[in-house]
Amino acid sequence: MSDTTSVPQTPLHVQGVGPATASAMLTAVSASLPFMSDDAMAAALPGRPEYTVKKYLHLVTALRTKAEYLSNSSGQLSKGTQDAM
Repeated sequence: MSDTTSVPQTPLHVQGVGPATASAMLTAVSASLPFMSDDAMAAALPGRPEYTVKKYLHLVTALRTKAEYLSNSSGQLSKGTQDAM
């Protein structure tokens, strides 16, 4: 679930559109893709927020990993998710 190859890249590389705005466009198309908000960045990624495509892909991975962890009734990460971290 932490695989980011499913994230459409085109909106992330539109001239004049930053990664946060592109993430809003992606969220409108697919609820499985997060919006790159200040709050999401602070909750999922340590350190100072950087609004880059690379950080957006890290945000997608971090939030998907957290969602899997929270949805797992035992609270344990699956083997594949542990390996991705």
